[in-house]
Amino acid sequence: MLLILAMMLSCAKLDAQNREWGERSIGGVFSPKAVGFNALFLRPNKHFSSFDLTVDMSGLTEGDSVKPGIKAAFHHDIPLFERDCNGFPLCIYAGPGVVAGYVHDKVSLKYGFMAGLSCNAGVRFGMWHHVTIAVEWQLDLAFILEGESTVSIYKAGLTHSYWPFLNLSYEF
Repeated sequence: MLLILAMMLSCAKLDAQNREWGERSIGGVFSPKAVGFNALFLRPNKHFSSFDLTVDMSGLTEGDSVKPGIKAAFHHDIPLFERDCNGFPLCIYAGPGVVAGYVHDKVSLKYGFMAGLSCNAGVRFGMWHHVTIAVEWQLDLAFILEGESTVSIYKAGLTHSYWPFLNLSYEF
C-alpha cells in the first residue's frame, strides 16, 4: 500500500498527450482463489467493463477439496482517481457487478451452482508496449444451491475477499 501511495504522490494529473488506455485488453487473472482469463472494454465515458472467466480454487488452497470449480464475473468499473506517472497511466477504480458459477463452498464442503452480486476495487497501471498490470479485490455476495433444495450464502465469496487478484493484460 505504501508503494501505491508513493506512486500516486509522484504522478501528475492524467494528460491527453501521454499514453492513454487502450480500448480493450485481454489477459490473465492470478490469485490464490482463482486463475483464469480477463477481457476489459473501455467505455466512452472512461468507465470500463470487465469480464472474468476463472477456475475457482476455493477449497483447493485450504486442502478441503481436490477439484476446482468454474466462475464467471462481470463488473462495470468507475475510475475514482487517475494520474499520469511519467507517461504511464495509473487508475484507482471500483464498481458493481454480477457473478455466477459452479463452485465449492468453504463451510459446507459441497459443490453447487452459485449466483449473486459482486463488487470490486483495484489499482491499474499501464506499462510499456501496452502491457497493463492491476491488483484487485473482489467481494461476492451470492447464494449457492447445494444438492436439490439446499440454498445458503456463498461463504467463500465473503471470507476470501481479502485475497487479491493480479491481472496482467495486453491492450489493443
